[in-house]
Amino acid sequence: TQLWANFDGNGHTLSNVTMKTDSTNSGYTGIFGWVNSGYFGNFNVDGVTIDTEGSVGGVIAHVENQTSISDIVVSDMNINVVMTDNRYISGVAGFVASDGGGATYNNISLDKVTIKANGNYYSGGSIGGFATNVFGAKSFNNISIKDIKIDVINSTNHSSNIEIGGFGNIDGVGMLSNIILEGYIDIAVSSSPGSNDDIKIGGFAGMFGGGYQKNTTLDKIDLKNSNITIMVSDSTGTIAVGGFAGSIGSYSNLVNISNIALGNIESIKIANENGLNTSYAGGFAGYINGIQKGSIDISNIVLEDIGEIKITGGNAKNANYAGGFVGYIGDKTNNHNLGLVKISNVVVKNIGIIETAISGNTSTLSSMNNVYAGGFAGYINGAQGSIDVSNIVLEDIVKIASSSFDKDPMYSLEVMAGGFAGYINNATFSNITLSNIGEVVVDASIKNGNQVGHGTNRIFAGGFVGGIENSTIDSVVLNDISKISTNGVNNVWMNVTQ
Repeated sequence: TQLWANFDGNGHTLSNVTMKTDSTNSGYTGIFGWVNSGYFGNFNVDGVTIDTEGSVGGVIAHVENQTSISDIVVSDMNINVVMTDNRYISGVAGFVASDGGGATYNNISLDKVTIKANGNYYSGGSIGGFATNVFGAKSFNNISIKDIKIDVINSTNHSSNIEIGGFGNIDGVGMLSNIILEGYIDIAVSSSPGSNDDIKIGGFAGMFGGGYQKNTTLDKIDLKNSNITIMVSDSTGTIAVGGFAGSIGSYSNLVNISNIALGNIESIKIANENGLNTSYAGGFAGYINGIQKGSIDISNIVLEDIGEIKITGGNAKNANYAGGFVGYIGDKTNNHNLGLVKISNVVVKNIGIIETAISGNTSTLSSMNNVYAGGFAGYINGAQGSIDVSNIVLEDIVKIASSSFDKDPMYSLEVMAGGFAGYINNATFSNITLSNIGEVVVDASIKNGNQVGHGTNRIFAGGFVGGIENSTIDSVVLNDISKISTNGVNNVWMNVTQ
């Protein structure tokens, strides 16, 4: 049943709320379950515990159309979900399906949300500390979020699409502005061995895009007082993890992201000793791609104080990418209809280690252990001037490393690392400054070195870039790069350059 009504709490407080549903009643669970048009606000919520097998939002589970939500203070939210199929959970607005009707969120604070999701994500799901599956809303303004802890255990061995973050999945929202995330953001995901997940995780949003028939603008988003830890283990699927967003994309519209402060990231890590598929890890985003002529403009970003950005594991079916700002820029589908991606006025500083490290035996044609790491990006892959990067400053990075240890590779092996990027193709760069880079290290050991006619290994390390093709570079300054080195064995084309 949908609720068409207004609710003005007159400043009152709901305290110690407990809700429980089972599989016979697993629709939308929340203080307000499903609302359509109207006003909800001017109240407080202190202490909520929800146990459910369905979709859940701590305050409002499902929102549609011209709904106005404002002046709400929420504290101590605890959500426990047993997942059975394609469930969406969140702290405040668990499933926001505004249908382009213009829902608005203003002056809302959320202090301490804990979400535990355990079960079978056969079709997938989206999890947000504040909101999830935000489609076509009009605006979010003056939102404060403090202390998010999300733990997910996926027990299925089937394909799953999972997005997790302060906001799980954002698409086609008109404006998000003046949003603060502080305190801890602690996200951990583990999957059953053999699961083929598509996982996107970010401190602010798991997946952010502008394909919902509307341009999207982010302005004045502050995470600099957050302590972010993100860990993904055991999944053999495609994984994208970033301090701000797992993935940023645009289909036919404009995504504009500006004035973002992000800091105190303890760890961004993807690990699976049983093997990986494709993984992307970055201090700001796992990957950024504008497809079907969509455009992405990212500017005025400050990213600082990151302990580690790491991808480690056994055999990799495809390549793995790690970067101080972004793991990968470009269209993952070989640049078909790649739109414009413009990144400018970015400062990245004080990072401990950026590393991709894969080991194993890829002696079948379905596998390759290619790895790329860079101070700014692991891999940048444009098409016909589609990627423009300018006014970038990188400072104080202790180590950038790529390593791949392969017993008997059937594909040619690529292992690349650079002070700015591991590999670049078809992009334009200007006014780039790198200072105080400790080490750029590439290590590739091949036991047998049998290539079966698939070409020569490329093992590259560079002060600016490991490998570069078809690109334009103007005004690059490199200061104080302490060490650049490669190590490769058997049939290897190596290059070291500053």
